[in-house]
Amino acid sequence: MATNFPTSLDNSTSLPYPSSGNFTNAPSLAGLNDNQNDALIATQTKLGIGASTPTSGKFLTGTGTGTSAWANTVPSGTVVGTSDSQTLTNKTLTSPTISSPVITNATISTDLITGYTTSNTGTVYGIPITTGVINTAGTINGASLVANTITANSLSNSAITIGYAQTTADFSSASTTAVQVTGLTTTVTIPTGSRKIKITAFTSYMYAGTAAAAAYISIWDGTVGSGTQLQESQVTSSTGGQAYVGIAIAVVTPAAGSKTYNIGYRVSSGPAGTFHGSATTPAFILVEAI
Repeated sequence: MATNFPTSLDNSTSLPYPSSGNFTNAPSLAGLNDNQNDALIATQTKLGIGASTPTSGKFLTGTGTGTSAWANTVPSGTVVGTSDSQTLTNKTLTSPTISSPVITNATISTDLITGYTTSNTGTVYGIPITTGVINTAGTINGASLVANTITANSLSNSAITIGYAQTTADFSSASTTAVQVTGLTTTVTIPTGSRKIKITAFTSYMYAGTAAAAAYISIWDGTVGSGTQLQESQVTSSTGGQAYVGIAIAVVTPAAGSKTYNIGYRVSSGPAGTFHGSATTPAFILVEAI
């Protein structure tokens, strides 16, 4: 006979129960004692040595090769498992990997959240934001903006792009219908939703070719002459006389999409007039959101 432990549990075959009247060899007393000793030695080997005794609220823990102790305190509540659905309270996670989390009414005590993905479909509930708040969609609370915190990368892709073009050369024409001023064209992207923009056309001076004529600066949505004229301003001065600033401003609410704006020039009658641009005083077109 031999003990089954620790490979398997002993039973009445490996450790038989003698009954009254049995001889010491049926079952064999020596064999039974041998099996019991083997079982005790195997049990001691399994549990290990150590002077500690069972204590309420302690785990029996391996403390080394062949040693053990009732050392670690059993936590209150349910012991955490690897596959159970459980609620954890007052736990500290160090460098965790959390897959598909749902965070409800959390307090985040750090100045930086990293490792985010490009997905913008998540929702965060109940998280206090230091020195600012998240308000109703489409609005920004005054306390939410801090000086010097808005950078180029902070602007949404849906924000309007600033449009600008300039020329440092004079432009001349005797046309009595508006023609494109060379170099003064710009294309912007208008976001979805109602959005006003201001378009400014400027030259430090322009004039017609004769005192009897007038010069005009105009703003066009699309091609000059065939698109939509948004604004036109007049200057009545001739070559050799006084020259006046030429400026036109249009405020519109265009439809969403790509828009190209141009600057036109014309005179009321010939000869050719001049639309001025130079390195020190360039003529320009500027498109901006308002």
